[in-house]
Amino acid sequence: MRVAQRWTTAVGLGLVASCAIMYASCANAAPPVSFYSANVTAIDRVSEGSVVITTKDSIATVCEWYRKNLRDRTGEKMTADGAHIFYTHSGATVDVEPGNRFDPGTKIGLVWDPKKFGPYSGK
Repeated sequence: MRVAQRWTTAVGLGLVASCAIMYASCANAAPPVSFYSANVTAIDRVSEGSVVITTKDSIATVCEWYRKNLRDRTGEKMTADGAHIFYTHSGATVDVEPGNRFDPGTKIGLVWDPKKFGPYSGK
């Protein structure tokens, strides 16, 4: 009986340790989406797995950068209002939207699964 209890306790502790390691590695994981960094004027955290980056660069410049640097890009769609949405194998998306007369900066919306890749650690 004592052997069974020790074995059960050892298995239970092993599971707890495994979960702690998985959680720690997930918390330190980098989001699967590259953060655009040229001429950035603001980065606004929307949630744990989503940010909006504002840059002075044109939408064409930003889209070309994502075409070259988005690691696991699977597709791109252009919307009627001129925005570009990039899709990835990981499920993350990048939405690049042109500015307007009242808010001229190009907006880059990044969305990913924070449970899988970790939360945004900035502001």
